Amino acid sequence: MSEYQYYEFQAIDRPLDRAAQEALRSISSRARITATSFQALKQCGPKVWREVEKEIGRRNASSYDRAASLLSDLHALAVEEGNEDDFARRLALIRARHEKKGKFIARLTKFGCASDQRMA
Repeated sequence: MSEYQYYEFQAIDRPLDRAAQEALRSISSRARITATSFQALKQCGPKVWREVEKEIGRRNASSYDRAASLLSDLHALAVEEGNEDDFARRLALIRARHEKKGKFIARLTKFGCASDQRMA
């Protein structure tokens, strides 16, 4: 179990109210986002970026899906914190580094991680 998954189930900081959860669900492709998991993501942000790289490095379909899902969640966090430009820069670096992994790039598109990055 990754460090991110371990922290995901602990209450860190304050839970999000129902309205905040709905707002995050509308910008994240992962419909299961909860108050606790979002706070865990917020707490573990830098570690989650490393987890994305680990998943991509595994070079299989489920790992690519996991990496794209994590990136979608990181985008939701960036929107919440007003850091969309930083997210776009980091995503562009990941796309450039892994551009030859066509199936991974396709998953980024599936999860809404467009190359010009301002995810809807």
